[in-house]
Amino acid sequence: MSDIDRSDSSLLGGFLPPFFILVVVTAIWVAAVVWRKTMPHEDEAVYPQKDAVKAVAFVPGKKEILVGYKHGTVLVFDLVSGKRIRSFTTLMETIPREMSLSVSANGKVLAVAGAYVTLWDFSNGQVTQVLRPEKHVECVSLSPDGHLLATGAYGRLTMWNTQSANQLWSKAITRPTVAFSPDGRLVAAEEQRHPGSLGLTLFDSLSGRPSFSIVGEHLEYHSPLAFSPDGRLLVWRNEGELRVYDLSSHSFMQDVNGPCYSYVNATAFSPDGRLLIAGCLGFGNVTGQMELWDVRHMKLKKNWVWRDSNAVHQGGDRAISDTFVDFAHDGSKVAVGYDRIVKIVTVIR
Repeated sequence: MSDIDRSDSSLLGGFLPPFFILVVVTAIWVAAVVWRKTMPHEDEAVYPQKDAVKAVAFVPGKKEILVGYKHGTVLVFDLVSGKRIRSFTTLMETIPREMSLSVSANGKVLAVAGAYVTLWDFSNGQVTQVLRPEKHVECVSLSPDGHLLATGAYGRLTMWNTQSANQLWSKAITRPTVAFSPDGRLVAAEEQRHPGSLGLTLFDSLSGRPSFSIVGEHLEYHSPLAFSPDGRLLVWRNEGELRVYDLSSHSFMQDVNGPCYSYVNATAFSPDGRLLIAGCLGFGNVTGQMELWDVRHMKLKKNWVWRDSNAVHQGGDRAISDTFVDFAHDGSKVAVGYDRIVKIVTVIR
């Protein structure tokens, strides 16, 4: 009996070490796969240009990206080949202070604000309308179906019919940032309710009537303003922090205050609303900054900082550089534009 026990013991003693090694190696491999699938990483093309990047946006339903530049040109790149496939140029009399673009969720209409606001049929590249608002427009936002266009200027929010080019209504606002809700029924902007009182207001997109106002909240200079895909959350910048408001419960979520060295100037939600990407203002040799947030827990997942000691920021000014961001419509990629560079960051889920 003792011989049998010794035999079994020696058998187990020779078998267990390799078995445990296999278990450990397998566990490490599984952990590495899970980490890789949940952590974003850069592994895609870079699109350098001679002009400063002012906007980035993925084209709905296509593997293409729009890049807007300071002097009014919008280029379309193929994400697979990295080649430039199309270009749009705004009608301009002077170089605009800011350049803004918006593509409708159905991918049919492109709007670009320069000295004027130009509308294109994105399918054939034909100009359909040229709008000449009284004030210089610094922000444009298209409704999902492309039938309405909200333009934001200092002191004026205007709603347009994109097919007739008629103004539907106009409101006094304090900041040029505007944004449509995902269902197209509301448009958000900062309204001066009366002298000394500001409020972030949601207007009915057809009538212009105020639907809801968050009294006392205000947008900072060129603050980002974005809805979550389900329309439940609204995010903007106030006093250097990102504020996330739950429209369904009319309550604030935890403010987002990450390691960015400066103000956030662009934001975008992932299609499932679980992630929030924020582009931050760069300065000095920091040409671009970006943060990725877990919205549900308000936790920072990753922070990127790009540096270039030889960089010349937008307009030849080495002091500051904006960072622009957008989430791909399948949630797999993030586009980030800064200085004269556009990069694609892949998020494998």
